[in-house]
Order: sequence, then C-alpha cells, then structure tokens
Amino acid sequence: MATGSNTFSRNVAMVRIRIGLTLLAAMGFLKRCTPGSAWLLAPLALLILVVPALAAVGNNSTVAGNGAGGFSGDGGLATSARQQSCRGLNTAPTVNRSGDVAVIEDDGTLSIPANDIDLAGHGIDFKRRKDGLRATIKSSVSIKKSLGSKLDMGLSTSIFVEFPARFEFPFFGNNYDGVYVNTDGNLTFTQPDTVSLDTNSVARVLTGPPRIAPLFFKLDPSKAEGTAGIYSKLTAKSLQITWLRVPQWGSLRDRTNILGFPVRSNENTFQVTLFKNGRILIAYGELALLDSNSGSNNLLHRSAVVGVAPGGGSELQLLDFTADLPVATTTGALLERFSQFRILDDQAIAQAFYSRFADVYDQLIVWLDFPFAGGFFFPAYALMPSNAVQGIGRDRHDLSAAYGSDGNLRSYAQMGTLANYSLDPAESVTGFITSNTWDVVAHAVGHRWLSYVRFRDAEGNASNLLRRVDDDPLSAGIGPAAMSVESHWNSPTVVQVGTGVPVFLDSDASVMGGYDLRDNGNGFFTTIATTDRYSRLDRYLMGLIPAQQVGDISLVTVVSRTGLTGFHTSDGLNLTFEGKRLDLSVHDIIAIEGERVPSSKDAPKRFKMAFIVVGREGAPPSKASIDKVNTIRKGWGPYFRKASGNGTVTTNLVERN
Repeated sequence: MATGSNTFSRNVAMVRIRIGLTLLAAMGFLKRCTPGSAWLLAPLALLILVVPALAAVGNNSTVAGNGAGGFSGDGGLATSARQQSCRGLNTAPTVNRSGDVAVIEDDGTLSIPANDIDLAGHGIDFKRRKDGLRATIKSSVSIKKSLGSKLDMGLSTSIFVEFPARFEFPFFGNNYDGVYVNTDGNLTFTQPDTVSLDTNSVARVLTGPPRIAPLFFKLDPSKAEGTAGIYSKLTAKSLQITWLRVPQWGSLRDRTNILGFPVRSNENTFQVTLFKNGRILIAYGELALLDSNSGSNNLLHRSAVVGVAPGGGSELQLLDFTADLPVATTTGALLERFSQFRILDDQAIAQAFYSRFADVYDQLIVWLDFPFAGGFFFPAYALMPSNAVQGIGRDRHDLSAAYGSDGNLRSYAQMGTLANYSLDPAESVTGFITSNTWDVVAHAVGHRWLSYVRFRDAEGNASNLLRRVDDDPLSAGIGPAAMSVESHWNSPTVVQVGTGVPVFLDSDASVMGGYDLRDNGNGFFTTIATTDRYSRLDRYLMGLIPAQQVGDISLVTVVSRTGLTGFHTSDGLNLTFEGKRLDLSVHDIIAIEGERVPSSKDAPKRFKMAFIVVGREGAPPSKASIDKVNTIRKGWGPYFRKASGNGTVTTNLVERN
C-alpha cells in the first residue's frame, strides 16, 4: 500500500539474475568488512536482484531429528557488525575436488556462531533523520499497559491495519497508508508474509517486502490463553502492536514430548509502536523463545531476527543491538540474528558447490568433517529446494535459486558429522540400531518424495494415519506445511505407547519408517523387519512403479500395549502385540492427493547426485575423511538400485563451463 516509490523492488525492469551471496563474493560484487563486521553489496550488485540463501518455503523435513542446524537460511552472513566501514575484502569458501567428491573449506560464512537473545527488558528506538534512521538502545523500556483491541489471529496469519487519514508512515524513502501485522513477530509493507517457513532468516528479511521485525520468530497466538494474544491500538498519531504472552509455535502446556522431556508453554511479550513522524519504538518484556527449557520444539526453532529492512535486497549491517548502538543507516537493513546454537548455512554450502560445479544435480548429499550437533543429537536432515511432482502430498514450488540452482536441485541432504558414521558403511550408525550409513542416506534422499501422503478414511475425510502424527511438539513437525516426524511412516511414539493410541503402518520395512509386520492370524502381529528398503508404496511415490503394483496397504491399531514394553529402548523387532488391521489401497491415497504426475511411465528412473564434504575454516577436509565419503559414494549406487528395484544414480562431478 505504498504511496511513494520503491525503486528497487517495484520499478526495476531488468534481467532478474538470481545469485547467492557466496557467488557474489566469488565474482567480486560482494564486499566484506573485517571479521565480525557486515556484508555490503558493492554498487555493481545493485544491478542484480539478489536472492541469497532463502529457507525453503514450507518444504523442509527432518531425516532423523530436528534439523535445527540446517534451517538458518542466513546466506552466509556474519553474526555481528561492530565496524561501520568496509575495507573491501573479498571472501568465498574454497571449493576443490578429489575424484568425484567435492571438497569445500569454510571461510567463516558456512557455519554461523550462536548468539543468545539478550533484549528482555530493553528497547530499541529507531528515529527518522534526513539521511535515514538512527537506532539507539534503551536499557529500560516498559510495555504500555493500554493495549487496544485484540486481533483475531492464528498460526501463520496476517491482518492489514489501515492508518487514519493524513497518517502516512515514512519508511526507507516510501510513505505507506497501512501495514500488515504478521503472526510471527513482524510487520510488513506492500504485502503480507504468512508463508510457513521453517526459519525466520536474515535472507528472508533482506529479500522480502519492507519489514519491521521486533521479534521475527515462529509464534502461535492460537495457543495463547486468557488475555494473551496480539493487540492493536491505533490513534491519529501512532499504531501500537503488542504480542502479549504469545507462545512459540509447538509449545504446549503440561506435556512431555516423545523423548520424555517436560514441555512448558513459552510466552513472549514485546511491543512495537509506529509514530506518524517515522519513529519506531520497540519494547521487550519477558522473552522465553530461546529458553532451552521452553519445550521440545525449541530444538527445532532456534533462530530469530530483530531489526528493520527496506526489502528487495539492500546493504546490510548485522549488529549486536545491546553493544553496537547507536548506529545510523541510510538505505540498508539493520538486523541482529539470535540463535541458541551454532547453525549451518546449508544454502551457502550449496551455492559454494555451484560456484565450481555444473547445475545438473537432482540432489546434493553433504557431510561435515567437524563436530556439529545442530542443537541436538540426531545426525541428518533434508531440505527441499523445489518440487515439480503432483500427487505425493507436497505442494509444487521452486526456491532452488536460493541454493544456486536454476530449477534443477530437488533436495539437499545434510548428513551431519562424518565421524558419526562407521568406517564401514554397512555397519550401524551411531544412535541407530537398525540403520547403516546407506540406510540413512536412502532416508535423506527419500524425503524428496516421502512420506507426506494422506488417505481417504471410511467417512470420506483425509486421514494422516499413514504418517507418524500426534499432538506432541516434536512429532508435530517444523511447520504446518513442513514435516519432521510427520514425514515418516507411522510407528508408535513414546507418548502413544504410554497414553495415546499406537498405530503401525505395515511399511514393508521401508527406510522411511514403520515396520514389516507379520499377521499371526489370531489378532496378534509381530514386528519382523525395519529400514531395509524402499517399499512398493515408496516406489510408486518416487515414480518408479505404477499404482497397480503397490498392492495392499495395512494399518494396525494397537489394541493392547502388552508386548510393546521396551519398544523404544530396543530395535523394536520381534515384538508381538494385539492389534486391529485396516486394509487400504493406493486408490485411497489417490482419492485425496490425486494421481501422481508425472506417472511412472514418464517419471525419471535415473538420478544425478553429488557427494560433498565440508571442512571448517582453516582446516580443509582430511584425506581420510575424503576417502570415507568416497567409499560411501561408491557403494551408494548399488545400494540404491537394490533398495529401489529399478532406480539408478550417477555421482560423477561435472565442472561448470
């Protein structure tokens, strides 16, 4: 709703070249100040629509755990900017090859340090000056008690608030007659932002609409209780928006998660006031969103962004607001990123890969030659840059440009620390009793297609019971459109075995979860195998076989928990339990998700995958680590062919022209 002009994001009529920060640095368009300072776009870069490493919109899923390390999307940005002048130093990760293994050495932009949130009880005051905004920190600012009207807002929603007559809010050279209030702790101009991303990243703030982010984080007012919620108070001279005791998404009350950890609702209070003269005042009350005790979902959502940005790509100063202010800006963003743990910038890793190698790969498989927990103990996760397939329970989308690809990259598998995997890929992976290295790779790769589908139940409704779904935060996934535990075939969680209704999918021992069950014919079932192969249902969804070859699909609801004792402290095999069987067909899935397009007749059966190993800054991957990845790579093709029945992979590296 701008009444002025936005010369960058609305009036640019030029070729929209989509290049990430890493590639810009390699080309000399991106300048970096001394360590600890900001990334700045050189003037020539202003001729380009810069789309640094955006998080995949609602399409990330975890392989075996939280995936927190990989949902940063910060585009290789530094975590603070204590100097305000740039010395013009270029930087880019070092990219080499050893045979058909890509070898990348971090330059300090691929792994981003932790930064604990420290704004509770503080305020940030942005005052308009002739040459831009001036930001100052206030050590003690109170939340105004008069809140106005409560807004009817739920998860990932937005409400437009129109300013009164003769109230046009000036922001980075434009005047606006209204603003969108977004659930996730931010205000945007010109358009709402309700996309369910799995992270609220610096890159998203930089390249999205003009934005004021008092606390850009995944919040859920639908779980707020009593008077808690989001409020709006509008006068002739100001607009005040308050998030009052709004919980982080996924936090529940008086619950334990599937790992048995206690979960408490984590409530966050902050307030932003927009004054008619262009001043922005942010006040912070209690902030619990990065509190390690605030619930299992904090293992997933560890990153928040605070500050202001003109959007559409701009100069950026990344700050420590409590240490670096006062600071002024003319045209660029002023931001701080908070994260409880060091996180990976997976998009920047992919961009570094594409700076040397051709954009011909369906999937990238990445290993780390350094310890990295990603905030938890599971080793791997998957990201989905793009999807062109219908009928598999995923929306079609293309955000591959954020990874440096022009629509070819479908999935990115972050396998985590290489040391977690045995020297012999056929041996079990640390923390996985029944899965070897190739099983875990198959799981990660499988998330390109699996496991997202629903089926038509007896009442004609869409049911999620094929997938592992319950009300537990860790089981609830990373976002409404992106799933973690939800993207695995169903087998009981700890919560279900203890108090809920456990359900097994007879998945034919799919690497995507579930078990191969033996029906004993007397109302009892026995778990006989797990994580051995891609099932017939998997292969249909992957486009490898037609629907008529899938056969029966069986769900078994546990009638008696007797026999499931120790289910989650063992491999879960050879356990016999009483259950009730429901037989389905693939047509029950098609009734909800539609036919697979392209069908198995037209879908590819040969896939191109690249293997990558990343070393830390100043320590390139060792020869032993490169050899270890190469051993995994060499065995992956035969494993995939056997597990999939008729799929093949090529893993040779192709250089850019």
